Amino acid sequence: MAVKLLSFLVLLVFVTGCPNPVVRSTHADARADEGADYVSALDDDEARALYYFGLARLLTVDGDYPQAVAALREALQHDPRSVYLRLFLAELYLSLGEIDEAVAVAEEAGILAPLDFRPHLLLGNIFFEQGRDEEAILSLRQVAELEPAELDARLRLAVAYARSGDEAKAVMLLETLWQQNPDYLLAGLTLARVCREVGHLDRAEEVYWNLLETYPDLDAVSLELSGLYQSRGDFVAATEVLRQALQRNPDNVALRLYLVRQRLAVSDYSGALQEIDEVIDRYPGEAEGYRLRGLILMDQGDWDQAVASFRNVLELEPEADPVRFHLGTALERSLKWEEALEVFADIPPESELFADATSHMAYLLRRLDRIDEAINLLRTRFELLPPRIEITAFFASLYQELGRLKEAREVLKEGVQRFPVSAELHYYLGLVQHDDGLFDDAVDSMRRAIELDGEHAEALNFLAYTFAEKRIHLDEALDLARRAVALDNAAHILDTLGWVYFQLGRFEEARPELEAAAALMPDDAVVQEHLGDLYRALGLFERARRAYLRALEHTQEGSELETKLEELPHE
Repeated sequence: MAVKLLSFLVLLVFVTGCPNPVVRSTHADARADEGADYVSALDDDEARALYYFGLARLLTVDGDYPQAVAALREALQHDPRSVYLRLFLAELYLSLGEIDEAVAVAEEAGILAPLDFRPHLLLGNIFFEQGRDEEAILSLRQVAELEPAELDARLRLAVAYARSGDEAKAVMLLETLWQQNPDYLLAGLTLARVCREVGHLDRAEEVYWNLLETYPDLDAVSLELSGLYQSRGDFVAATEVLRQALQRNPDNVALRLYLVRQRLAVSDYSGALQEIDEVIDRYPGEAEGYRLRGLILMDQGDWDQAVASFRNVLELEPEADPVRFHLGTALERSLKWEEALEVFADIPPESELFADATSHMAYLLRRLDRIDEAINLLRTRFELLPPRIEITAFFASLYQELGRLKEAREVLKEGVQRFPVSAELHYYLGLVQHDDGLFDDAVDSMRRAIELDGEHAEALNFLAYTFAEKRIHLDEALDLARRAVALDNAAHILDTLGWVYFQLGRFEEARPELEAAAALMPDDAVVQEHLGDLYRALGLFERARRAYLRALEHTQEGSELETKLEELPHE
């Protein structure tokens, strides 16, 4: 008699849905000790299924989803045709992130009850959220047929059609849904958005205005309608929509800031600043107004005013690292380098801007001729920084500038280990190796740079000039120089091509290249000397003399040039 009474109580609690916190705490804490004895006392499958269903609910409330799944699986052993148990189980699988299991169980429920819309709805929602639109469409169509009152399902069906490329069907469904349910705001909004997405801008505009008639205070509609006008280039109408919305809701910060961004889109910086000043006057505690003001002032080159705006933001939001970075940049551009260093130094290692801040700090220290401090900064932070080619190259350049070529090579070798396919780092390594007298290593590095990037004009030029200077591999040097000029006809590269021709004894072909280079680089002693050597070889001695004299004006090492001048015969 006691067993039957307890079975009735279980049925009352779980079938009617009445909460019973006493039962919850008792069963959740004591299920391991009492469950087995209790289940063995039940005299039919229905009662056993109810028990495990109730246990699953208690476990779900406790957050123990894996055990709740096990309990539901046991309940299904006693009630294998239960659609409700399967839907509950599928929801639990979703909570555990086990999508395939949820789908399988929901499909079982659909097979058991093909006319029950709920399994199809669950499947449609799963597929929709997963972006599996073709499968979502099949399930959601069944929901629409079985239960037309499920408006959200019909809405998702339309969106799935749109996402799968059937925009016409999407628009048709949304039009019908909104006509049948004019108070269903989401249907109208989605219709306007889909029409806008597929290029039906006139219809989208009409829907937005209809929505505003019904929901005049719905700022999201005003924002989207303004954006539509802006996308069509009608900035007057876009602004007017926002101004009307602000008349209805003058305290809406988002609307005013959107109006600011709209002014910026048409490069109306003066108008944008006026709008921002109004935002700041109305809402002095709103950091976004100061932030936008600072960005506009930076764009205009008004660094001091930008600094003031960014400082206002940081007073309101001290942890705003992007704003701190903007402040440091504005101080840097206004030549307040010491202050900029302090600001950049406050950006913590966990910030996404830590590496950029470090780069700026190292650069500023270099500008302040504090190269050793720049090196120490990078050495200290190097392991904390994300791998970046430009930081590695700059770090090595600091060592190179101090003549510490071994350390520069070590940094670059570590760099090419991190970035083995970086042509740029192999190129920089070749430069340092060349400066350190490691000719063969430098050639190998340059060849590797060219192998990785066949259009690396500087690597091609360097190798060609190096061979020309040493008068080796001149045919290869000519090919390299021609490839470099085809990519970049800069003066120093033209000089290389001319110099290779000169070393090959092809003086007439060298002449246009060396003359062009000398005209473009009149203050470069080496280029002028090359031109002088060419004129001397061509017997144009007075021209050679003028070229050598120009070279002497721009070099501290003129002994060889003076010798060449003395040896020149007079025409």
